[in-house]
Amino acid sequence: MPTSVATSLVLVVGIGALAGVLSGGRIADRLLGGGRVNARALVPTVCMLMVPVFLAPAIYANSLAVALPLLAGGAMLLAATNPPLGAARLDILPPLIWGTG
Repeated sequence: MPTSVATSLVLVVGIGALAGVLSGGRIADRLLGGGRVNARALVPTVCMLMVPVFLAPAIYANSLAVALPLLAGGAMLLAATNPPLGAARLDILPPLIWGTG
């Protein structure tokens, strides 16, 4: 595989990860606003349970056209776990020690 193709793949997977970071926190906040108290733990749990569903077929795929969307989806799910977990950590700490926790 040429270097330009590999670089393009990294870019697409990175865009998927960026989409995951942006959407993970929004989904958790929307669920929390709707009255779901465990939303900041539920969203990362569901995302982590879905990661093997996307990444396992991507590893075994013989076609780049099949593997690329699966890798981007897996990266999106992995990245979507970080914002809700960070917000949950801040929920636990008192506001005066947020910078040290």
